[in-house]
Amino acid sequence: MYRDLCSETFFKVIKKVWGSSFSEKQLKELWLGELKKNKDLFPGGWYVPPPDGISILLATQGNPQRLNYDNLREEKNWPQKGSEPGHCIHSKGLDLLPPCRA
Repeated sequence: MYRDLCSETFFKVIKKVWGSSFSEKQLKELWLGELKKNKDLFPGGWYVPPPDGISILLATQGNPQRLNYDNLREEKNWPQKGSEPGHCIHSKGLDLLPPCRA
C-alpha cells in the first residue's frame, strides 16, 4: 500500500515538473508535500537524517557520480538546490544542466 502511494505521488510530482528545470531540493519538497496529504504516513519521513526523512539525488549519464554515495545520512548527500552538476536537471535534455531556480 505505502509503496504504491509513494510511487503514485512521485509520478504526480514528476508530471508537474517535466519540461522545466528543477533541483533535487525542489523535487523533494514537492514530493514531500504530496506525501503529507496522506495522514496514514509518518509525517517525518522514513528516517532522519536526511531532513524530513526523504532524499532525492539527480545525476546524468555524463555525470553519474552523484548517485555513488555511501550513506544518505551524510549532509553532502542531502537534496541540493544549487546548479552544480547533478543537483539540478532539465527534463527535456537530461545531459544538459541549465541553471535551476531555487
